[in-house]
Amino acid sequence: MGVTGMITNVASEWIVIEGTQLAESILECLSHIQAPCLQSLAIGECSTDISISGDYLPASLQQLEIWDCKKLTFSGLLQHKLLMEIYVYKCDSLMLFPLGALPNLRRLTIDSCRNMERVMVAQHSDDALPSLLYLEIKYCPRLVSLSTLGLAAPHLEELHIESCPKIKSFPEGSLPQSLTSLWINGCPKFA
Repeated sequence: MGVTGMITNVASEWIVIEGTQLAESILECLSHIQAPCLQSLAIGECSTDISISGDYLPASLQQLEIWDCKKLTFSGLLQHKLLMEIYVYKCDSLMLFPLGALPNLRRLTIDSCRNMERVMVAQHSDDALPSLLYLEIKYCPRLVSLSTLGLAAPHLEELHIESCPKIKSFPEGSLPQSLTSLWINGCPKFA
């Protein structure tokens, strides 16, 4: 296994880290590289331990995509000033998605993370996700809680939840009034 499709030119707008055992080391190096143009980072098909921290992510990053990482965790709250889109799918080791201050995050998609139980927003982080407009969570059979979402994302417009059979409901008052589209499918316990 090696680094496949990785752009090494730091002037590039995107980097892909795919199918490598060195992913953790590459991520650590990214925090030391001044890459003012780097806007998109994709990490995929990594079978070794990967712990993501906002400290690893370049300041200019706007899109983060993570797929099929068998041993993914987050070391603390994910915080970043410019990040606008996060896509996470097929990361079965992920049990908790801890969100901190992400002032420019507009879109969050979590798909097929079979062991994820909670999407958590830091306590005392009212309005931690002030720009979040779209949230999609699907095929997460152990998901039970989105409890602090409404206070953290006051401008959320679209919420899509599909095939999350353990989620029962949202706590009263936890959905923002800005919601224009609520789509729930395959959640038989939801009331």
